[in-house]
Amino acid sequence: MAEMAQGGIIGLVLFGVMASSLSAQKADPCKDPRAEEVRLDQRSAVYKDAWALAQALSKHGFPVNCIQNSKEDGLFPTQKGAALYRTNQGDFVVWFLPKTATFDRLEVVRQSEGERRYLYTFRGEPKIAAKFDGSRQTWFIRHQNLMFEVSGDQKLADQLSDVVPHL
Repeated sequence: MAEMAQGGIIGLVLFGVMASSLSAQKADPCKDPRAEEVRLDQRSAVYKDAWALAQALSKHGFPVNCIQNSKEDGLFPTQKGAALYRTNQGDFVVWFLPKTATFDRLEVVRQSEGERRYLYTFRGEPKIAAKFDGSRQTWFIRHQNLMFEVSGDQKLADQLSDVVPHL
């Protein structure tokens, strides 16, 4: 009976450890099963810049929960990279240029097609041939060598517009 009780206790402890591990995975926004992206790879060209930006955002009251790889990494030739930021206020992508470059001469051209269709193209420097076509409005916020892309959330775009100039 003592062996059975001991086995039961070990089983409960193992179950508790597994349950706590599962709940920790659920709490980690980087392990969200709905997310196709994974945590930002340390080999990424923007890894250090992305984490430095996360620290700067946090210092200005905009804490970052997680940084992930972005599908927009390598979107155009002069881009250093891109990262997806997950925050309590919402998610957004940041495009990075090398520190010596800037998005100052880039114009974002928005065309509405119908009531709920948005097409975005780009003119100027850097040269970006990509087009964004979607059912949600997108806001682009430029700051030096960074371009913040916020899709479908004007409140988040407004919050970032207030914080970004102070980074």
